[in-house]
Amino acid sequence: MKYKNFFSEIQEIQETQKRQKQRGLNDYNIFSSLYKQSNEVDLHSKFLVSLLNPSSQHYQEDFFLQLFIDHLKTKIVNFDFECSLSVKVLREYRDIDIYITNGNQHIIIENKIWAKDQACQIMKYINIVVNENSLDIDDNGVVKDLLVIYLTARTTKIKPDGHELVENKYITYPNTDSLSKCSKEMLASKRIDTSLQNYKVRYVQMNYEHDILFWLNTIHKEVYNLLNLRIIVEQYIELIERLLGQYNSKVNNMKEFLVSSEENLKIAADIYDNYSTIRSKIVKDFFSKHLIEGFQTLLDESDNYKGWSISVDTSKLNEKHSYPIKVYEDVQWKIVFQFGFTKKDMNDGYYGISKYEELTSLSELREKYCPQLLDWKEHSNWSLFWNRTPMRYSNDKKNFIRFKFDTDKVVEEYFNLFTTTMAVLADKGCTLKEINNKLNSI
Repeated sequence: MKYKNFFSEIQEIQETQKRQKQRGLNDYNIFSSLYKQSNEVDLHSKFLVSLLNPSSQHYQEDFFLQLFIDHLKTKIVNFDFECSLSVKVLREYRDIDIYITNGNQHIIIENKIWAKDQACQIMKYINIVVNENSLDIDDNGVVKDLLVIYLTARTTKIKPDGHELVENKYITYPNTDSLSKCSKEMLASKRIDTSLQNYKVRYVQMNYEHDILFWLNTIHKEVYNLLNLRIIVEQYIELIERLLGQYNSKVNNMKEFLVSSEENLKIAADIYDNYSTIRSKIVKDFFSKHLIEGFQTLLDESDNYKGWSISVDTSKLNEKHSYPIKVYEDVQWKIVFQFGFTKKDMNDGYYGISKYEELTSLSELREKYCPQLLDWKEHSNWSLFWNRTPMRYSNDKKNFIRFKFDTDKVVEEYFNLFTTTMAVLADKGCTLKEINNKLNSI
């Protein structure tokens, strides 16, 4: 009885989801519809620059930049940066993800969501800014008026590859051999103008999970009455939540129902424990029984293939790179139409015109007796032709559910693969019977 109630409630949730979607509730996100949600350069850096830039068309001048700097000050002791309308916020300036400068003070932001660091990457950016602005070194050996922000997805501490952190607030690159190698490569490719030097620079790691979301939520409160800006910021906040796996759907959520009670969770666990076994049985029943019986009926009812047979070697159903199902007119044929699987458990399905004995030579058959088949590109040592089945992945939930509840239609689709392939073979001036006759003469 508890299972009956459970599934009734599941069905009710699905109906509620449908009604909510019809009323307009949705999880549409303009950013993820245009870009991959982890796209650092074209999505995240671009949008962050658009908010930070005082000259941007949000027309909030340096307000968003100032909010960012205010939050930055909570993370760094004795940090200051003078905001104004003249501040430049650049994207991909000499490969620097985000470069902020007021002419006297400089901030390098390395946007590292999931991507890996390149050799000497941050030290290269430091050299560019130091050289272009003739920055001085203070009494402690630290470059003046320069800050490096390493912007990661989560709060987990990450050290940039090859670089060292001093007192967790300065970044350097102490490996002189590696730095020299980087210099030579970058000079040769004209990515830098002078040899790389090792500098000690103020450094802080920030992250999307806390810092960027905090800043964005602060902006959201400030622009709440500006509808278009508010919506855009909301969409970007949602995007980051998706990226971090923290997004909660606006539509009624199945997950929330499953964890809402101990009984629900136990039932879900019971279903999970039995799911794989049930799925495997459905898939095996289809390929060992329902496909064979239904396909044979279609062969018997066909004008062109009456007298043909389909058979299955059940011992090969779970083998990798197997062709356990074959369709033929003569049991003595060495080349037949077959269905098979690249992976175990009847998964990654394919079909083709193939041999089932290793000694049978297809290359000689193609070259001497059936040259018209040479332009059939999808061939192999075992197949004159092969291709993936439309329902390639048997374990996909949509596919195995169809195996169970849409059996006749699926059998027809597999039968159509056979008849279509036979028609293409006929267009090439061959039949399976002729191919087997020629093979016997080799």
